[in-house]
Amino acid sequence: MISVISPIFNEEDSLRNLCERIGKTLVAIGEEDYEILLVDNGSHDGSLETIKLLREQDKILHVKVISSRVGIVKRESALCSVCR
Repeated sequence: MISVISPIFNEEDSLRNLCERIGKTLVAIGEEDYEILLVDNGSHDGSLETIKLLREQDKILHVKVISSRVGIVKRESALCSVCR
């Protein structure tokens, strides 16, 4: 199992492309057991709603919401806590 972790902040327009590219790249190298973990670091656009829609379409996508912008250490710790 590979966990791809990506923090996001106001990335509504690029989320679908990001998830598709990660999935295609991993499958191309023969890795089909993976998950994509996104942490919404207090986005003000529709990033969280977009993630929820993508999650309904693909259960390999997981999200961790941090209610306000935090530093890299707290963000990475939050992401690692949800890795399988």
